[in-house]
Formats: sequence, structure tokens, C-alpha cells
Amino acid sequence: MREGGRAAETIAIGVPACTWVALAAAEWTGLPAAPTDPLTFVLALLAALALAFALGAATDRVADLLLDVWLGNGLRRRFLGGDDRYWGAYRALDAERRFAMAGLGRTRSLMRLCRGWSLNSLLLLAVFNAVAWSRPLVEALPRDHYLALHGGLTLAVALFAFASRRFLISELRRLRAATGS
Repeated sequence: MREGGRAAETIAIGVPACTWVALAAAEWTGLPAAPTDPLTFVLALLAALALAFALGAATDRVADLLLDVWLGNGLRRRFLGGDDRYWGAYRALDAERRFAMAGLGRTRSLMRLCRGWSLNSLLLLAVFNAVAWSRPLVEALPRDHYLALHGGLTLAVALFAFASRRFLISELRRLRAATGS
């Protein structure tokens, strides 16, 4: 994948991370989540873009570690005989052939995005619950709004994790077919 595409992918993972970080910081410090002054807002937006890149890279690594335990180990063993054969098959394909053949680059990119967004959705759900449960009843959301937001975030976690798993299976099938493993 070209470096520009990887950077955009990392920022796309980092933007929701900035959201839950800003909401958590605003809740715990009492400051607004976004500045109201236009100049300060633009400067904060530029800083948030840099933060989104850093948080995106960190979120991707953490999501990879966490979801690899749940998704990767058994699937790589089932499709290719284990981690060693998986990475060996990847190394056996040269870079040009790997990305041209069977859309492996696109599949990995989509898998990374879903993996990162599943972790971000889970963390946003945790921050949302912490905020909702820490406020007095007078300030709390109406029950139907709370349930809708909680249900939507829970569904997002499940859908992104499921999609990440499906993209991993697709990648493993394509890799097995390309290498004859």
C-alpha cells in the first residue's frame, strides 16, 4: 500500500479515538469538548489531526493485539496451518504480486479499519457509560435516548468485530489460493 493510503487509514482509525478522548477529557476536567472561538477551533483541529494520526497508530496496534487472540490464532491455524505458515506465505509473495493479486492489500486495509473502529466503538461505549452513570439523575439522558445510544454503540462494536473477522477469513482464503498452501 502506498504511504499516503496508510496515513489516511491511520487517521481514519484515529478520528474516533480523538472523539472518545475529547469526551473523556471534557467530562473529567469540566472543559468543553471543543473550543467555541473560531481561531482556537482551527488550531485545535490541526492539533487533533496530528493526535488522530498518533492515536490511530496506537489504536491499530492495540486492536491488532487484542483481536488477534480472539480472531487470528485459530483462523490462521485452520486456513494455513499456523502463524509461521501464514507469515511464510506472505513473504513468499513479492509485494507487487501480493497487492495486484486477489485484492489482498484492500482486504488488509478494510480489516485494519474495522479492527480499529471496533476498539474505538468499545472505548466510546465505556466513556459514554462512565459519563452517563457519573451524572446526577437530573442531568442524565432520558432512558430511551440512553438505550438508543448504548444499543447503537454496542451494535457498532459487534458489527466492526464481525466485519474484521470476515475480512481476515477472506484474506486467508486468498492467501492460501495464491500460494497453494
